[in-house]
Amino acid sequence: MTLRQRFRAARDSGDSGAALVIALIFITVVAVTIASVLAYADANIRATVALRRQASTAAAAEAAAQVAINALRKGEYIGDTGQCFDAGTRWTLDNFHPAAGTKSDSVVVDCQLDTTTSQRYVTGNPSSWALLALQDNSAAETAIDIKANGSGQGVNVAGDVGSASNLVMDKGKLNVTGKVEAKSCSGTIVATVSKVCGPSAPAQTDPGFASPATPTKAGKISACAAKRTFEPGVYTSLKDLNEAWSKCSAATVFEFLPGTYYLAFNGVWEIDRATMVAGSATALTATPPAIPSNCVKPASPSTPYGAQFVFGGEAQLKVTGTARVEICAPPSADSNKPAIALYGLRSTLAPGTPLEVPAQTGCVTRFSGSGTRCSVILTDNHSTNVVFYFQGHVYMPQAKVDLDLRKSSDQYFSRGLTVRSLSLFSPASATLPTPLSSGAIVEEVPGRTVVLLNIYVCPEKATCAVDPKALRLRVKVGLDDPDGEPVAGKRGVTIYSWSVQR
Repeated sequence: MTLRQRFRAARDSGDSGAALVIALIFITVVAVTIASVLAYADANIRATVALRRQASTAAAAEAAAQVAINALRKGEYIGDTGQCFDAGTRWTLDNFHPAAGTKSDSVVVDCQLDTTTSQRYVTGNPSSWALLALQDNSAAETAIDIKANGSGQGVNVAGDVGSASNLVMDKGKLNVTGKVEAKSCSGTIVATVSKVCGPSAPAQTDPGFASPATPTKAGKISACAAKRTFEPGVYTSLKDLNEAWSKCSAATVFEFLPGTYYLAFNGVWEIDRATMVAGSATALTATPPAIPSNCVKPASPSTPYGAQFVFGGEAQLKVTGTARVEICAPPSADSNKPAIALYGLRSTLAPGTPLEVPAQTGCVTRFSGSGTRCSVILTDNHSTNVVFYFQGHVYMPQAKVDLDLRKSSDQYFSRGLTVRSLSLFSPASATLPTPLSSGAIVEEVPGRTVVLLNIYVCPEKATCAVDPKALRLRVKVGLDDPDGEPVAGKRGVTIYSWSVQR
């Protein structure tokens, strides 16, 4: 067959083979496209599932952190071993978070104290006493004279009791959670640590706390109002102080601002009504607040707050009527000495100047011979219920304190008292659920507690355990206690860091 014949034969055969090739190409392209789309969709579905799981895990971790922080805010944790939560340092939350899949997520919260940034203040003094009487002449005056008639609870003292001479418990019972040391004892006295009564008892000496700083200004009293304020300084007029109460019936709250108050007069300052708060007040208004806890208790020496009253000459304080008094001392700059709320002056300050404050003298220091004798602190409760809380040591080594509890069981010395002598009368009707006095025992008071929370999440597990691979969130939390002591539900919360772990 010639070449021309071959071309003619090819033209006569048609294009049926080409259509098949085109069809195969089309099918192949469509198949590849569908496969690509399906692969892309599968990747997106997998990514969506993974993202949903990641979001669920993050939500579980954050929710657990919020629950833990709220539990800390409502608790009183200050760094005690094993007490971060009710269950300890680790809190397991089984099936805590709603499921992103078929099962719920479980979480573990691990709590650790950050010792480097937590602030724990030390207050008090290990060498001071709950009650120390320095009178060594029992023939002239009984050093500690307590009467608690009947068969009531008696008189309670939290800490050590010491007398340079005698200790007389005339009826009733003296309960001491500490040691008792006196040259002679009479009556029922129970001590949880030890009791030494007799000539072999150690001699008691004046701790000799240093005098306050020299005054630099006179004190000031605001005008009559529902709340009257007093500024630190020297007060030479007993009349002005007494009339601040007696000639201002509108006043229901008397606030003494933080600082030192020097009482340079002779006579009795009588507080017979209303509420007096001295120191750094906590949200004090013109409405009479509940007593105590209306001023900041002594804590860190780096924080300047608190009020101290310095008694000179024959200055005396009488709490009577319906008066309610709370004094919060400034913190001590020396950790070996207590915060002092009331100080009896042993030597004159600023002599020969308008701001002179004489040392205690006259009837306040007299205990023998002729002449009038008087108590530097006196309560009179024949028919009314007075309340006082001295949040700080009362240092009156040359003076007598005379307390009458016949209508009041709210007379309380926090951090102890040092006196020449103490006289106390508590009838059978009086009950003392809290100690009359507590020693200035060393106590760690938190200012800020900082914790580290590690949140572990176990997706779709019935329970969870601490595992580095399950760590999803780390939170640093500060718990602030401005009053020194934690108050459940009222603690400040600061979030220092919130770090998501991948």
